[in-house]
Amino acid sequence: MAAEIKRTQDAIDRMDIPNKLEGLRKTLEIKPTTYAAAAAKPKLQAAAKPQVPGPKIAAAHTLIVSSRCANHTSDQVVKAIREVVDAREMGWGG
Repeated sequence: MAAEIKRTQDAIDRMDIPNKLEGLRKTLEIKPTTYAAAAAKPKLQAAAKPQVPGPKIAAAHTLIVSSRCANHTSDQVVKAIREVVDAREMGWGG
């Protein structure tokens, strides 16, 4: 009987239960990360979206135009502008 108790005690000692319980206690005491805190952390390089080589898209700007003629459609207004202005030639577009 004493030999069985000794073997059981040795097995428990090898399991290192007190240190495992301490590690578990520390893990449970750590506050969970909030969404804001997780979002504020920088992404790992591997998780970042790979960059595709090629032309970069420049900033786009909005220009609101209208016609003095009430019966002009938007297509007619855009066509008239395109006849006068070539944005690529003037260095405004891609």
